[in-house]
Amino acid sequence: MGESISYVKGDILYVPDDITGHKLNKNCFTKIKRIESEEIITTNQYGWRINEEDTRKKEKKKISFLGCSWPMGTGNSFNNSIVGCVEKNLQIESNNLGVGSFSLWQTILHLKKNLNLIKDTKIIILYGTWLLDRSLKDRSFKIMYRPILVKNTKTNLIEEKKSNNPPDLLIKFYTFLSRKNSNNTNVFYRSLIDLTLNFLSFLGMLFHGYHLSWLLKKIRLRNWRRLSLKKDREEVLNFCINELEKTLQKKKKKSTLNSTS
Repeated sequence: MGESISYVKGDILYVPDDITGHKLNKNCFTKIKRIESEEIITTNQYGWRINEEDTRKKEKKKISFLGCSWPMGTGNSFNNSIVGCVEKNLQIESNNLGVGSFSLWQTILHLKKNLNLIKDTKIIILYGTWLLDRSLKDRSFKIMYRPILVKNTKTNLIEEKKSNNPPDLLIKFYTFLSRKNSNNTNVFYRSLIDLTLNFLSFLGMLFHGYHLSWLLKKIRLRNWRRLSLKKDREEVLNFCINELEKTLQKKKKKSTLNSTS
């Protein structure tokens, strides 16, 4: 999954979202080729990954998977992904709500947003420790940002700091140039595009408010502080689990949290 991309064809895969920061594009067909792997990503009308080889199945879904690129299956065809293997071995169909670069907090927000659509299924969140780490890191991609968890300095309580993405036009232009670079072999043009991408990334930081936040912190006018992965880890995890339980209790649902260290 860490391989460099050699080319991308088709629709834009990741788009901004007001609630989760970013999401998979709806009704998307994208082909990505890496040095040692390639995959086709196909999504439905909700922006969930579906099997590109058979999009006509209409069986009732029994399981819904949520999380990051792990359940999404980045770097793999659908059939070779974790979700694809579960479907094959259990002979069932599932909903794949995994989104690359998601945090645990984004996963919970994504669950809240789609709960009515998957309320009749068993909900499984594939959890790795990096999901908790990302809940405190606001940059998901160079041009798009996550909502993160912070500590309110007045109430001393954990709260959400919403993502503040740059305008869609800037994100689309950045994505267009990135794709041009992945398909370009000319060294001069690649260098020129890289400089442009760095400038657009800087503009994105301005829109996100990174520099303003830094200034407010320096003059002690910022009413929140960043949480520490070392000092606040347990508190952040407890906060996320409590929010997850409250969300599911509204629908009298239970979830399974599958984890790895």
